[in-house]
Amino acid sequence: MTDNQLPRTTIAKYPFTAQGAVDLSTNEKGIDWPVVYILQGSKQAYVGETSSAYYRMAQHLENSVRSSMVYEYVLFNDLFNKSAILDIENMLIEHMHADGLFSLQNLNNGQSKYHNYYQRGLYKELFKNIWPQLRKEKLANHTLLQVENSDVFKYSPFKELTDEQYNLETKLLNDIFNAVSSKKPTTIVVEGGAGTGKSILAISLVKYIADLSSEKIDYSNIDSDSFDDLKTTITDYTNMNSILTDAHLSIAFVAPMTEFRNTIKAVFKNIPSLKKIDVVSPVDLSKKKGGYDVVIVDEAHHLATYGKSTSHLSFKETDDRLGFTDYKNTTQLDWIKKQSKLVTILFYDRKQSTSGADVPEKDFNFLEKAEGNRLYSLQDQIRLGAGEAYISYWNKLLINETTEIAPNFINTGYEFKVYDDCLKMMEDIKAKDKECDGLCRVLSGYGFPYTKTMRDQQGRRFNQDYDFIIDGVKYSWNGINENFATNPNSVNLIGSVFTSQGFDLNYAGVIFSNDIKYNKETGKIEAVPSNYFDKHGKVGQDISKTIEDILNSYLVLLTRGIRGTFVYACDSNLRDYIKEKFNNVLVK
Repeated sequence: MTDNQLPRTTIAKYPFTAQGAVDLSTNEKGIDWPVVYILQGSKQAYVGETSSAYYRMAQHLENSVRSSMVYEYVLFNDLFNKSAILDIENMLIEHMHADGLFSLQNLNNGQSKYHNYYQRGLYKELFKNIWPQLRKEKLANHTLLQVENSDVFKYSPFKELTDEQYNLETKLLNDIFNAVSSKKPTTIVVEGGAGTGKSILAISLVKYIADLSSEKIDYSNIDSDSFDDLKTTITDYTNMNSILTDAHLSIAFVAPMTEFRNTIKAVFKNIPSLKKIDVVSPVDLSKKKGGYDVVIVDEAHHLATYGKSTSHLSFKETDDRLGFTDYKNTTQLDWIKKQSKLVTILFYDRKQSTSGADVPEKDFNFLEKAEGNRLYSLQDQIRLGAGEAYISYWNKLLINETTEIAPNFINTGYEFKVYDDCLKMMEDIKAKDKECDGLCRVLSGYGFPYTKTMRDQQGRRFNQDYDFIIDGVKYSWNGINENFATNPNSVNLIGSVFTSQGFDLNYAGVIFSNDIKYNKETGKIEAVPSNYFDKHGKVGQDISKTIEDILNSYLVLLTRGIRGTFVYACDSNLRDYIKEKFNNVLVK
C-alpha cells in the first residue's frame, strides 16, 4: 500500500471540559474505537492511547495532574487496532519530546517496550503522514527529519526498548528497590558491545527511577497493556513506588565525556522528573557532601586514572576532598564507589576503552566478582543497519583472527565504500550530510598530531591553519568541546574517537591514519604505536596496551555510521586489503 493509498488520519479537536467529553461521545468512533490522543496545555502535553476516547477523557478530567490541559486532540483512523495505537502512541511520545514544543507529563509506565506486529511498517508510514498534520495543528515545531536527527531524539528516555533491554530494565529496577528497602549497598555492571543500546537503557532506567521516586503514582489511572506486563514482573509495584518516594533518593547520572554529558543535559531539560537528576562529571560527583543514593555511570570505560586526567591539580584536589592520599593509584572509579551510598550501576564496554590511562579492565573484573554485586550483559545489536555480523567481522579482522571475506550484508541497504582518494570521500560525506539533513561526519584514528595547538622545541606555536596533510590536501581536527556530531561546521573537520564515541551518525567516513598498516609479508594488520599521537594513550612502557587502544579506537569509529561507512586508508596495502575482504559488499 503506497502513501497515497493509506487512509488519512483525522485529527479532531475538543475542549478539555465536561462539555468536550459529551461532544466526543457523539463521534461515531468516540466511545468504542482504538485511538491515540494528545492532551494539550500552554506548556505541557500528555500522549495516550485507549479503546474509548470518551471514557478515557472523563477519567483525565478527574485527575488533578491534568488540570492544566486545555484541549484534547483525538487521532482517528480506520486502520487503527490495539497494536498499532500502542506503537503510534510511543512514536508520538518520542518525537514530541525531541521536538521540544511541549514538556510531556508521560511516565515511563511500560509503553516503551518494542511492539512487533503484522504490518508494523505500514503504521510507521502512517505516522510519517500524521506528523505534518500535527505541525499544522501547532502541536509540533520541527520536521520529522529534523527531529530524528537531533541528539534529544536519539537519546530520548521514551525510546522503545527491545525485549532484551526491557527485561534487563525490569531486573535493574528490582535490584534498586531491594537495595533501597534493605539498605544493603550493591554495585551492578552492565556490559555490552557497540550498538547494543547501553546508553538508551541507562537513560530509560534513570527516568523510570526518577518517576517512581518523585511522587506517588495512581496506577489505576494508567491504561497500558505493556504496563500490566510490567506489574506482574515486579512484586507489588505500588509498594515499590511508595518506598522509593518516601526514601527521597538523591540520584546522579555520570557521563565522563564532556560532549555526551552536555547532550544528556539537553535531553533531561524539559522532563519534569529528570530536572532533579544531577548530570555530572566524575569530578562534579565528588563535590556533593555525603554523596548520592543512586549513581548511574554511562560509558564507564571512559573513567580515568591520574595519568589521563586533563588537570592533575584537579585530580589531586578531588582525592583530597574524598580522603584519598595515594592519588597516582586512585581512579575515578574509586570516586564513584566512595560517593555512591546504595546503588552503583556501571554501563561498560571493555572494547571501547581506547586509552592506556582509562581505568584498567582488571578493576571492573574485580567489581563483577565481588560478593553481592551483579553482572548483566546486552548482546543484541540495534544500531547499525549492517547488523551484528558487520561488527563481529571487524572485531576479528582488526586483530587478525579471520581470513574470511566480509559477511554479506548488502541486502540490508547498508552502504560500505572504500576510497583511493581521501578528498573524494570527504566530498561524498558532505553530500550525504545535505541529503540526510546532518549527522554525516569524517573521523580518523590518532595517526596525525594536533599541529595547530602544538609548539616546537623552542616553545613557539606552529604558524599554520591546518593539522595534517593527506595527498596534498590540508585537514583540521575538530575542537574538543565543539559538539562535533551536531555542529554544522563539523562536516568540514575531522573527528576523533573522543569526540564521536557515544554518538550515532547517519554516515561515517573513516580515515585509517598512520597508526595502522597492513604488512604484506606477514599477511596481518599491524598497529604502529610510534605514529600514535594520543598524549594520554602511551602510559608507561606497555606497548601491548597502546596497540590494543589503537585497534579498539578503529572498532569504535567503524561502528558510528547507522546507514553507511566510507573508508580511506593512508597505507595503500591496507586499503587494498580492505577492498579484497569487502569486495562482495562494496557499493560501486
